[in-house]
Amino acid sequence: MRKLVKKYNSEELVSFYNHYVQGYALKNLGVQPCIHILDCTKIPVNLSNTNYENSSVVTIDGETMRGYKPGVLRGITDDSGVAEEIIFGTLKTHDMELCREMLKNTPCFHENDILINDRGFLSREMTNYLKTERKVDTYIPARENMDIFKDAVSLAVSSGKWQKHPNKKRKDQEIQLVKSLGPLWASDTPEKDVPVNACVVHDKKTDKFFVFMTTDTTKTARQIIQIYEFIWTAPRNRRRLPPDERFLEIKWFQKYKI
Repeated sequence: MRKLVKKYNSEELVSFYNHYVQGYALKNLGVQPCIHILDCTKIPVNLSNTNYENSSVVTIDGETMRGYKPGVLRGITDDSGVAEEIIFGTLKTHDMELCREMLKNTPCFHENDILINDRGFLSREMTNYLKTERKVDTYIPARENMDIFKDAVSLAVSSGKWQKHPNKKRKDQEIQLVKSLGPLWASDTPEKDVPVNACVVHDKKTDKFFVFMTTDTTKTARQIIQIYEFIWTAPRNRRRLPPDERFLEIKWFQKYKI
């Protein structure tokens, strides 16, 4: 196996995987995911070993490490998932820069698909591009220092129209929909910015707020938070859920997917 792998460089191996999954596996299985999760993962290696080709050394939260960073686009298929596309880089590369070309060109996206991201992929330009060019709606949390976060919280507090959090495990939290927040998250060409709504989450126990944005302006607060919470349960964690909860979750997405 080692001799076989050594015949190819990392780019060739990743390209082979992507080509096989997209060109053969998904097609032959008749699978076309409509919900995608993009994530970057750190792969640490021996810090003192300089023989790891193309690895980089970074310091994160006071810890120095050597390693790599893969970006993985995961597609959700019923009660499981598939790594639809992979890109490989070093730890020094920013998440968005690592995955930018993949987001623009991946054949895995189709009109009306959903893409769930974390804060590492906050980019107004990319959010605009995905909505207008790829016809894909983005779900992503805002940072506390962003204007859209501050104004969304302020508007929610002043309105006071809170609802119960749909997740029964979050009984101390309440949610509220805030509309038409697009101008508060402006790009260099604000006239091209797509509309953005948000679900504001208030933790009554800690008095902390969270803001989850989306470019799908048809969704309710309940739908927004349920879709984003999918990032924590599927596919890597969803096997821990009881079968009845997995079934209900699948049916929920079938019901609300446009």
